[in-house]
Amino acid sequence: VFDSSNITINNPEISEKAYVLEEKVLLKYQEKQFIATVKGVSSSYKNLTNFDSLLVTGDYIDASKNNNVAVVGRGVAYYLSMGVGNMFEQLQVYVPNRSSKTLLNPQTAFKQGSVLPVGVFSIQAEIDEQYIITPLAFIQNLAERDNQISAIEIKLKNGDKMLKVQEQLKDRFLRNMVRAIVGTLLDVGFGKIIAADVAKIIAAKDRSKSGISVPAHALFLTEVKYPNKIRT
Repeated sequence: VFDSSNITINNPEISEKAYVLEEKVLLKYQEKQFIATVKGVSSSYKNLTNFDSLLVTGDYIDASKNNNVAVVGRGVAYYLSMGVGNMFEQLQVYVPNRSSKTLLNPQTAFKQGSVLPVGVFSIQAEIDEQYIITPLAFIQNLAERDNQISAIEIKLKNGDKMLKVQEQLKDRFLRNMVRAIVGTLLDVGFGKIIAADVAKIIAAKDRSKSGISVPAHALFLTEVKYPNKIRT
């Protein structure tokens, strides 16, 4: 997770970009509960993904001016026996309270919000059974992550130039950033700083306050995610 105000991506090959924040949450709908992932997205996400084509029923989140709305994966909707558009059947969302000093007290351990399910989407089973999509501002506010994101998703003007753009972006964005983040987390592990200091270091926007850039040869890429149309 990082501060979106620190990121600038200007590449002529990129036609659209969207900011994303994902958080694991507990969902409660009527008497049923389910652990899922909230994917908060910026307004450009609809155009980036052509999301209207993924809707099974209902509307996309931009149909409402309210941030407390969601489109729900078909699998999540199934597990929760969820209807769509019922104003009296809000979906309850629980996230760990980052301000709480202990998780032992259920009254203070979690922050609660609610969203109105306005649509159901279907992409593929493993996604449909895990995700709900909300406006970015909803999950940022609920999780106390103002201006923070966990990813930037991009759409290229020409998909054939994907590898070229990856090469252009990695030197400016991924390589040094990941090495610095890992170095800072190592300082937490060694007891030089505490975990709460990491957020302060990011907010300070001062590279000198973070850890060293660790050697690249100690880092391993474990997963790369691409849109479905690229994978097929």
